[in-house]
Amino acid sequence: MLVDTTTGHKLLSFMDAYSGYNQILMHPDDQEKIAFVTERGIFCYKVMPFGLKNAGATYQRLVNKMFAKMLRSTIEVYIDDMLVNSLIAQQHLDHLRQSLDVLDEYGMKLNPTKCSFGVSSGKFLGYLVTQRGVEANPDQIQLIENIESPRCIKDDLKAYLKSPPLLSKPKDNETLLLYLAVSDTAVSAVLVREEDNSQHPVYYVSKTLLDAETRYSRLEKLALALDVTARKLRPYFQCHSIKVLTTYPLKNILHKLELLGRLTKWAVELSEYDISFHPRSAMKS
Repeated sequence: MLVDTTTGHKLLSFMDAYSGYNQILMHPDDQEKIAFVTERGIFCYKVMPFGLKNAGATYQRLVNKMFAKMLRSTIEVYIDDMLVNSLIAQQHLDHLRQSLDVLDEYGMKLNPTKCSFGVSSGKFLGYLVTQRGVEANPDQIQLIENIESPRCIKDDLKAYLKSPPLLSKPKDNETLLLYLAVSDTAVSAVLVREEDNSQHPVYYVSKTLLDAETRYSRLEKLALALDVTARKLRPYFQCHSIKVLTTYPLKNILHKLELLGRLTKWAVELSEYDISFHPRSAMKS
């Protein structure tokens, strides 16, 4: 959802905080809790170090407070990554100035080597954000391009993976379709939307199965795939009706009264969402 809101803008500015965590002071009462021993004695941090369990959440609360009046409007912030976006190019300088004024007010410093201002596209949270939509990161595609041998059917798969899919942004209250797939060692899903009799991917999800999970029945793996997807894409599931297309009786399994164990847990977790199950057509199967 955070990346979705950045698409369709004329101009973008990407900013990165300089050693972001270290710009937050530790409370004096908590400094001794993060002390460390060296040959020269015992020392402690006066600023929040990297590695603390709640450091990310603490930093996110700070930036949410800093940019409270601008979030979801002219700026998106995730931890120390900031993206100023403008639908109208002529307004971008004003939006950027407002953001920099907030940073100056809180004394937060930026890393100039990781900042880009007034561009039409750039990398944000591992994706390539453009006016057209969200695309795969070229650096990640390059890793696939560099794969050599074996030369067989995998070459076709390699060529497909190198073609970056354009992820589509859902419209408000739009019903989304979900396809599930399972194998012996992994589960996956793709969330799509329909427009003009065509389907456009919104998000891909996959998970490698643990050893115990590889022994689940096929129906249990499908239920696991649905639960994993709902957790990963929770904002989508909360804002949209989800239509699951499958040839398996998932609805009957998850709605049984005598469910036990993990199926009960998954059924309870999924019950908060508007999920319906529909047969998958033979052509799509």
